[in-house]
Amino acid sequence: MDDAARTLALDRVNRQFLLEHPAQAADVIDGFGRAAAVQVLAGHQADTLATVWRHLSPARIDEIVPALPEKLLKQALHALDPGVLAISLPRISEESRTRCLALLPRRAEAEVRRLMDYPAGSAGRVMDKRIPSFRGEQPAAVPLAADDVALRERVETRALASGGRANWFRRFQLSIALERSFASS
Repeated sequence: MDDAARTLALDRVNRQFLLEHPAQAADVIDGFGRAAAVQVLAGHQADTLATVWRHLSPARIDEIVPALPEKLLKQALHALDPGVLAISLPRISEESRTRCLALLPRRAEAEVRRLMDYPAGSAGRVMDKRIPSFRGEQPAAVPLAADDVALRERVETRALASGGRANWFRRFQLSIALERSFASS
């Protein structure tokens, strides 16, 4: 296999991984240095960037926004739902947020701004389902039990993507089991 064919094959595998396993891909990309993360993401199409964007950390988004080509960033932002942008944009720097909002069509920009404008903790505020929250009087097992399958999948994905930290995952499982036993007694 010559170098051109090998490069093409690797590009296809990378794109498939980014599209089919965006959470794992985001965890891997979050572990890269800034230049490597930009190089990987800028080397793909806008739909791929949009798929992975949902799972990237705010710090990583903040680092890549200024470095991405304008055309790619604009197309990726257009592919993202306003609700996703309303969750991720407030968590990045003012400079990066301004660049992103400026690249959106007027109607989409207005929708994102409207969604970001609700006060924190209000019923209208867009809620990030990736962050579990607990009331002070509520044992952790109650909200975890409601979303147990999705939580377990996210934890397993993160554990695998971070080098298979099985001990960490076992401790997490044990803490949930202990919390459930306390909640039932």
